[in-house]
Amino acid sequence: MVIALLLSLFMQQGLGPDIGTKVPEPAQFEDAMGDRGATIVFVRSVDWCPFCKRQVKELADASEAFDAAGRPLIFISYDDAAKQESFAERLKIEETFIADEGSALIKAFGILNTSHQPGSRVYGIPHPAVFVVDRDGVVKARLYEEDFATNSKSYRNRPAVDTILEAAKTKG
Repeated sequence: MVIALLLSLFMQQGLGPDIGTKVPEPAQFEDAMGDRGATIVFVRSVDWCPFCKRQVKELADASEAFDAAGRPLIFISYDDAAKQESFAERLKIEETFIADEGSALIKAFGILNTSHQPGSRVYGIPHPAVFVVDRDGVVKARLYEEDFATNSKSYRNRPAVDTILEAAKTKG
């Protein structure tokens, strides 16, 4: 009963910073922001996660549209910079990557996947999520799989590129 109540409260709040609040450490994103802000994309890994690799590639293929909307893409994973660079070079992706080794940003955003314990090779991964922010780092939209807490396979389902782009174009 108590677990169900806690899960219910957790689900009501949602994943990550609420719309209308500032993201943690907005200064980390300043250099990569466009005229209207940024589209911050948290992925589990560009080293081993096929769903993440596909999502990053699909979004990067639409990068000109995100740039035109004034909210370029920023990709964040717990991978080290060398793994991110190797992935980006192989696929000719020029967007910004942030290597969140130790998962400090992932934890600060409140999107750490707690189903993996310290010591596990995948400890530190986020629940996949996208945050559209303005120039001040205020969240204008957040997109993620709604049943992330109850569906162990929810990480496979990602918001469509068109859905993310629409949010980048129209939100605030």
